[in-house]
Amino acid sequence: MQRGLEYYMGLNFNVIIEKVDSENDPENGQYLTAQIAELPGLKAEGKTHEELLIDLEIIKRFYFEFCIKHGKPIPEPGSDPSSTPLDNRMGWTIFRPISE
Repeated sequence: MQRGLEYYMGLNFNVIIEKVDSENDPENGQYLTAQIAELPGLKAEGKTHEELLIDLEIIKRFYFEFCIKHGKPIPEPGSDPSSTPLDNRMGWTIFRPISE
């Protein structure tokens, strides 16, 4: 059974959020990063939790759309990310708009 975008967007993935001190860029100070445990390489950044979660939702949507369009498997919450084929572990930068 093929599952659609809204199915994957509705799943509760394990999100790891970290606070980062930007020593190399004191003007920007601290920021937050988030990654999804089951989707290695998918990362987001933001100055606030709200900004971070919005960015993460956008990146997840692009990731799922790409995988669905190209028939790539999408790990579900609680799955072992090391069992995901290596060619499905794409860095989040491929989903960023070129203008950024």
